[in-house]
Amino acid sequence: MKFLVSATPGGFFTYSSEGYGGSTSDRQMIERSSLLEKCEPRDSIMAHRGFNVQDTFAVKGIGINIPTFLKGNSQVSVATVKQDRQLGKECTLNV
Repeated sequence: MKFLVSATPGGFFTYSSEGYGGSTSDRQMIERSSLLEKCEPRDSIMAHRGFNVQDTFAVKGIGINIPTFLKGNSQVSVATVKQDRQLGKECTLNV
């Protein structure tokens, strides 16, 4: 089962979708859920890597922000860490 869940930067849950089968794509969950109706223009959503539905949200003027992810033993620069932390503070909704 997969669920689409959102929370504020303060940790309050703001949305939970119905459950979907494990093979349901992120795009299908967004299209079937009411999350888009709950968002307003200029909202900013932080999402996990692979959450490739930016075009769906862009139509409503909603930004999708995805923090930096590394593979293997790579290291992130201090500037990138600061940027990702700021991104988390600025997002109004986390998915």
